[in-house]
Amino acid sequence: MILDKLLMFSEGQAVTASAPSTDVVDLGPIDGTRRDIGVGYPLEWFVNATTAAAAAGAATVNIQFQTSSDNSTWRTLASSGDLALADLTAGKRVVAQKVPQGVLRYLRVNYSVGTGPLTAGAFTSGINLDVDGNNTSYYPIRSRITG
Repeated sequence: MILDKLLMFSEGQAVTASAPSTDVVDLGPIDGTRRDIGVGYPLEWFVNATTAAAAAGAATVNIQFQTSSDNSTWRTLASSGDLALADLTAGKRVVAQKVPQGVLRYLRVNYSVGTGPLTAGAFTSGINLDVDGNNTSYYPIRSRITG
């Protein structure tokens, strides 16, 4: 997966309480107010746990994909649902979903911690054309040609 710095919401962002992503993607208008973020190719938003989440209790994290026309008032278009601590282990892809229809000029991810706070946890998230399968091997260990 090749990442574009301008399409990243978070890069190893520490999350212990509910918070928006450190970065906002500004799609900007193409011609007046129309936006076109990939006609013919569905984009995906992804979230990876870069540091395992931990808490004193049974905390959960709901990761929300949000949009705004003014970078102030946000509307949730998609979410991960409540993810348990066991689902938030280091190196795990916790969200990989298609970018939903209805995006406005600004995009961000919001990390909503339930029954928290977390004592540890960090996430990397962004938008990409093709998100790699998590823990999937695509190539054989040995080549049939070279043995």
